[in-house]
Amino acid sequence: MDTYIGMWGWIWVVAFLVLFIGIGVWGMKKTKNDEDFAVARGAYGPITLAFAFAATIASGATFMSVPGMAYSKGFAAIWYPATYPIAIYVGMILAIKLIKRAGDKFRSNSLPEFLGQR
Repeated sequence: MDTYIGMWGWIWVVAFLVLFIGIGVWGMKKTKNDEDFAVARGAYGPITLAFAFAATIASGATFMSVPGMAYSKGFAAIWYPATYPIAIYVGMILAIKLIKRAGDKFRSNSLPEFLGQR
C-alpha cells in the first residue's frame, strides 16, 4: 500500500512540474520586453490587481505579524484573522482603482517607481 501511495505522490509531483514549466514557457513566449513582464501589457483590470495586491499583503501579515500578535495578545487575537480578509479585500477593491489610474498617468510599473516619479 505504501508503494502505491508513493507512486501516486511522484506522479503528482512530476505532473505539477510539467504543468508549471509549460505555463512558464507559454508566458515567456508572450513576453516581449520588461514592461510586458512587469504589467502584462495592462491586460488585468482593477479587480484582478486588487486581489493580487491584497494577497501579497495578506501573505506577509500571515507569516510575520499574526503569530507575534497572537503571542502578545493571546486569545483576543482570534478576531484579527476572522475580519482581516474581508477588510483587506474590500479596501483594496476600493483603493486599487485610484492606484491604477495614478500608475497609468505616470506610466510606472511598480510602487517604488510610482513614488519616485511623484
